[in-house]
Amino acid sequence: MVSGGTNTALRLVAVGQMTSTASHAANLAQVAELCARSAAAGAQLLCVPEAFSFIGTHFTQTVAQAQPLSGPRLSEYRNLARQHKLWLSLGGFHEARAPSAPAGAPMRAATFASAAAEPPAAAEPPHVGAPSPPTAPVEAAAAPASSPRVFNTHVLLDSDGGTVAAYRKAHLFDVEVPNGPVMLESRYTAPGPAMAVVVDSPVGKLGLTTCYDLRFPELFTALARRGAELILVPSAFTVPTGEAHWHLLLRARAVETQTFVLAAAQVGRHSETRCSYGHALAVDPWGRVLADAGADASPALALAHIDLAELRRVRERMPIGAHRRLDVLALAAEDVQPAGATERESAAVEPEAEA
Repeated sequence: MVSGGTNTALRLVAVGQMTSTASHAANLAQVAELCARSAAAGAQLLCVPEAFSFIGTHFTQTVAQAQPLSGPRLSEYRNLARQHKLWLSLGGFHEARAPSAPAGAPMRAATFASAAAEPPAAAEPPHVGAPSPPTAPVEAAAAPASSPRVFNTHVLLDSDGGTVAAYRKAHLFDVEVPNGPVMLESRYTAPGPAMAVVVDSPVGKLGLTTCYDLRFPELFTALARRGAELILVPSAFTVPTGEAHWHLLLRARAVETQTFVLAAAQVGRHSETRCSYGHALAVDPWGRVLADAGADASPALALAHIDLAELRRVRERMPIGAHRRLDVLALAAEDVQPAGATERESAAVEPEAEA
């Protein structure tokens, strides 16, 4: 257990780290242990990682075991929230009833070098300045029972076990990782809609994301503009991508949004073919790592105290939100001209007369 401070007057949060497998019972036992330890420490919120309830060896297993949010499996986690009087961030529950993939839809993994430039394009970019609903919808629209895909759903529960919000992961990880696995999340996961989900909680206003969303700062900007004070990033990073980018991206998102970033993590070997990086992190609005669960411990906690007064001080000293130009932000949503067009147009503009 790694702690980010000792001032018990502040809001204490727990960021979990675990090693999920294909055993639902074993995974539930790990989360139960994290709940008990978090409650004993006095935490009000526990975050657990993406795929906390199941990591199998083939995507067909993932689809076969999926359940709706109202099903018995999630009810077991609701009971843990009630038992320990904890808010739970359950990042990446395999939610049944997602729509099927279109027949013949192409699926390919981008190479890691081009992954950031070629994200799946299923969801529209967030509309800058549009009002965000108080909660995301809880149940998906009905789809055939034989649907071959799930939603990767980040579920937020309150201390009574009730669903406060559900965010369905928008950016899907279709990437060929160098010296690592080929991941085709869209083969079995449907992308969620473009939503910036921000909700009140006992520790502050929470913004919801999941794993690969971390590489798309426009979503984090949308969450911050809607009032997020803590952004949750439950993840299952591969070892190669974690070693290269995990700390870097989490600290960058915290600095850019001037929020606390809490990133629960999968760690270690899940099966013969898959392992995760670990390092569950809590980062403050200045980019300082408050707590790090390390690369080996499982199940483990990174404990950190949330000081919202410090968040306000950071924002007052450097008012990024007031300085942000929405006309510049809107450029990210515009259609892009062919490569080189801008340069050619610039070259054609007549130079100003010299004084």
